[in-house]
Amino acid sequence: MFSQQTVEAIHKIADSNQIERAALLAVAEVESGGVPFWKVGGEKKPAIRFEGHYFYRLLPKAKRDVAVRRGLANSKAGKVKNPRSFAARYELLEKCKEIDEEAAIASCSWGVGQVMGDHWRALGYASAKALMEACETVAGQVDLMVRFIKKNNLKRFIDAKNWKAFASRYNGPNYKKNKYAKKMAAAYKKYTKGFELAKILTIKQAQKQLKVLGFYSGVADGYPDKPTIKAIKDFQRSKGLAVDGVIGPITSEALSGAEAAKNAPIQVTAMAGTAATLIGAANAAQGDPADKAIADGIIYFMIIATIGLAVMIYLNREHLANMFIKAKPRDKEADL
Repeated sequence: MFSQQTVEAIHKIADSNQIERAALLAVAEVESGGVPFWKVGGEKKPAIRFEGHYFYRLLPKAKRDVAVRRGLANSKAGKVKNPRSFAARYELLEKCKEIDEEAAIASCSWGVGQVMGDHWRALGYASAKALMEACETVAGQVDLMVRFIKKNNLKRFIDAKNWKAFASRYNGPNYKKNKYAKKMAAAYKKYTKGFELAKILTIKQAQKQLKVLGFYSGVADGYPDKPTIKAIKDFQRSKGLAVDGVIGPITSEALSGAEAAKNAPIQVTAMAGTAATLIGAANAAQGDPADKAIADGIIYFMIIATIGLAVMIYLNREHLANMFIKAKPRDKEADL
């Protein structure tokens, strides 16, 4: 599943190319498995797949013979197997680059869209290496995918949600075997029906609040995964709310109230610190005794007011928290 940063990058490029956000997300997720970067040797690397038959075709004869002897090139697709591990795939790429860097890069599919590097010229890049370098960011990977879609007149199929027509052209004749069309249809349904993208920021905020309250320990990424839903239900149960795992208006207000109550002692400490600062300022005041007396009076008044406000907030923290819950729990909250 994509991170919030990746979702936002896809949104931006989808909007600038008049493509429905959910549709482009669906294609990107199916092509990349929801993972735009791999961790290889402590670094983030774009997803790749090496095609030995491309390497065979792109190399001049002398280099081709070397590649064939080393098991790095073959005239038939699929004969050069891709390693399962990310690191091993990049090791394979490095071995091929030793023979011919441009041909090696052009023989890989790149990024979330898994577009072949050999398309670099047709898609407006200066070289295969330039295409590879563009994939160092999520935005660059998505842009590459959209360039391929537009160049091959495939946007019309996305607009029509004709996943079969799209997959047959984007993924080739094996699209049925790999169920690309069905996967894209399912991913599209998830992004439009399973949870609306507008909910992401709401969920992300809730995750942060649940973390402060001790109900959640994961990453605040805006996605309602199982740990997040469990945390929401645990919080709802603790507050006597309807336990449905949904961030509706009642749960959202309850979270805000609980967070405010949790932070009340911190606010008191901060106010006490402010008071101490003011006392220090008063003690350090110099100048005319009359001016100093007036300044001391103002400062001490501010100190008393600050401490009084801090005490009031602390003593009434539960009441203030309950002010956020303005209605009785419903059987089920409206999904936001």
